[in-house]
Amino acid sequence: MYNVRYRRFNVEALIKAAIMLGFALFFYITIRSGTVQLYVHPRIVPYMKFSIAAMLLIAVFLVRSAFMPQVARVKTAYLLFFIIPLAASFLIPPSVMDTSGLSGNNFKPSQQPKAAPASDGSLSSDFTSPDDVGSLINEYPGTSEELYEIPEYQEDPIDIQPQLQGDKVIVDDASFAVWNDELYYNVDKYAGKGIEIKGQVLKDSQLKPDEFVVVRLMMSCCTADLQPIGIICRYDDAGKLASNTWIKINGKIVRDSYEGELYPLIEVESVENASKPEEEYLYP
Repeated sequence: MYNVRYRRFNVEALIKAAIMLGFALFFYITIRSGTVQLYVHPRIVPYMKFSIAAMLLIAVFLVRSAFMPQVARVKTAYLLFFIIPLAASFLIPPSVMDTSGLSGNNFKPSQQPKAAPASDGSLSSDFTSPDDVGSLINEYPGTSEELYEIPEYQEDPIDIQPQLQGDKVIVDDASFAVWNDELYYNVDKYAGKGIEIKGQVLKDSQLKPDEFVVVRLMMSCCTADLQPIGIICRYDDAGKLASNTWIKINGKIVRDSYEGELYPLIEVESVENASKPEEEYLYP
C-alpha cells in the first residue's frame, strides 16, 4: 500500500486564481482606457465585460479551493502557457498597426472586400442579390420579414449611402468602406468624376513606380484580421511619398484593369499632408 502525501495549501488553485484576476484586470484596463479597439472590434466589448465578471467569479471559487488539501506532487508547468501571454499583455504597450507590415504583400484590386450593390444604390450582402430575394419571397410567401431581418450581431447596420457632392466623390472617415465598395462595383458610373480621399500611403512591389495605394486598415473581429482596403493612385511624384504617411488626395477617377477585371484608379492632381483620424481603424 502506498501512502499519498498531501499539502494543506493548494498552490495550483492559487496560481489559477491569479491568472484569472490578471486577465480580468487587463480587460478592465483596456476597456477603461479606450485602447480595447486596438485589439478587437467594438462589438466584442460587451462579451469582454461579461468575461470580466465570469473570471472574477471563477477566481473566487479557486481561492476557496486553495485552502483544500492538495497532492504533494502537482505539475504546474502547463500554467506557463497562460502566464506568458498574460505577462506580455501588460509589458507590451498597445500600438496602432500601420502599413509597414503590409508593404510588398501584393495588393490586388480583385481581392478588395466588396458588398453587392442593391438596386436602390445601397449595399447588401455578398451572397444575396435583390433578384434572389425577390424569387425567394415568391417561392415562400410570408417570409419577407425574415429575409430582411438583420442578424443579432449587426447592432449598428450601415446606413451611409454613397452620395456625390456636386460632381465629386468626397470620401471621409465614416464613408471610406462604403465608397470603396461602391467605386469597385460601379467604376463605369464614376469614371471621370473628381474625388477627395484621405488615407495612408501603401507601397507594393507589384505596383508601377508612379503608383501607390491610399488605404485604411479595416478590422472585422480583431487585430489578427486587419486588412487594407483602398484605391490605387497614379502620381508622378509617388516615389517621394513615404509609406504610412497620412495624406489627403484630390484627383480624378479613371478605369483600369487587372487580370481582365475593371477597377477604379485615381489620377492624382494634388497631395497634401493630413492628420491622423481619431480612430485609425475602420470597423464595418
